[in-house]
Amino acid sequence: MEDNITHDGDMFKLIPINYSYWKPMMEDQVYCKDLHVPIIYKDKVEGKSDAQWELLNRKAIAMIRKYIDKSLFDHVSTYTIN
Repeated sequence: MEDNITHDGDMFKLIPINYSYWKPMMEDQVYCKDLHVPIIYKDKVEGKSDAQWELLNRKAIAMIRKYIDKSLFDHVSTYTIN
């Protein structure tokens, strides 16, 4: 990978040239942090209150946004998971 990629431990920020590396690693990150549920289920899962679902959704979004370079952030800042 390029030397100009910003790393945070074992994860790096998405830039225009590294999506093919970033995507599977980001998927691993959200699964390891148990934040994958809002991504794989469109609707609230049984057993979660609306507040719990919203919090989990926001955590997943925050995790993903944390690893997006500021040059791309404006393009994705309005997206939500569900």
